[in-house]
Amino acid sequence: MICSHRNSKTISKLQWIKKIKCPYVILNGNPDQEEEFIYDEETHVVTLKCPDDYIGLPHKIKSGFRFVKNRFDPDFVFKIDDDMFVDLDKLFETLKSLDSDYAGTICYKNRVLYFAGPLYYVSHKSINILQDMDVSYSDAEDISVGNCLKYTIRKHFPFYTDDISEGSTAIAYHDHKRQFL
Repeated sequence: MICSHRNSKTISKLQWIKKIKCPYVILNGNPDQEEEFIYDEETHVVTLKCPDDYIGLPHKIKSGFRFVKNRFDPDFVFKIDDDMFVDLDKLFETLKSLDSDYAGTICYKNRVLYFAGPLYYVSHKSINILQDMDVSYSDAEDISVGNCLKYTIRKHFPFYTDDISEGSTAIAYHDHKRQFL
């Protein structure tokens, strides 16, 4: 589940997306559309009836998990931002050691333990719980997700780094400065 924006130019530049061999969706939002979602199977883009801005991210993520659950009913989901470069082989190899319901790079804020938003994992059990996520808890979707999943089995896993250096063992690189786009 790749979180993007309907005006983003990033997706077309991410070569790793072309190598994905499992179902995936790219989430966009449009609060003005009539339908709850519009899904284009060819492009994998689902446009959800929700805000498409930073403050609306909790709504988008909740709607995205609802769509993915109803459409695919997956065993797990990796939520990935569109400014990530992902090594898919490492990502799927990591699945072998993820014996948890919620995993990612650990953060702590406002008394909430959560996994940072650029890349985190949720199990089937967690996807079901996220259907009822409180979107008013925080403007930050990762904090809202962490609060919602506070009673699940968690595992810190360093999925990504901001430092793209040789020999990195990270699964993904977060290009939050968009320096490679």
